[in-house]
Amino acid sequence: KQMVSTQSTGSNNKIREIKNLESCQILETLEIRHNQVENISGISHLSRLTSLSLSSNKISHLPLANIPTTLTFLGLFGNKVEDLQNVLSVTENMEYLEKLFIGSNPFCNNLPLKETFGVSVTYVPQSNGVKRAKCDEVKLTLREVLDLLKSKCPSLKNIDNNII
Repeated sequence: KQMVSTQSTGSNNKIREIKNLESCQILETLEIRHNQVENISGISHLSRLTSLSLSSNKISHLPLANIPTTLTFLGLFGNKVEDLQNVLSVTENMEYLEKLFIGSNPFCNNLPLKETFGVSVTYVPQSNGVKRAKCDEVKLTLREVLDLLKSKCPSLKNIDNNII
């Protein structure tokens, strides 16, 4: 009987790019923490992935098409993500997401350590009738940010170890 691993860990290996995972279709857990990853385009085809840990890398943007919607855990703590709108767009498509680690990114000013947050979100109707979030500069409390993320992704139970 052949053993097949559904987990892969590449932490602390100075990895810059995620690639050559085409043969890893059964992968359920991928940990690439504490590396130098900037682009995550190499994971879009991992349709069984439920846990993705990319904390402490150099990721500044989350391309919606590149993140599997099957995730229950997404770890992005300590990256370079600057846009809350980007995080909202990605998480609203993840119906199974339960845990999201996003602290220590520029957009959240070290959420949840700060009392206030410099972004406001309004919903703008699009021509197709779908409402999209638009971010403006104002102050929100941590609770308001957590509530906003929870409203966009109802399955979320935990953000940066804050039970919501």
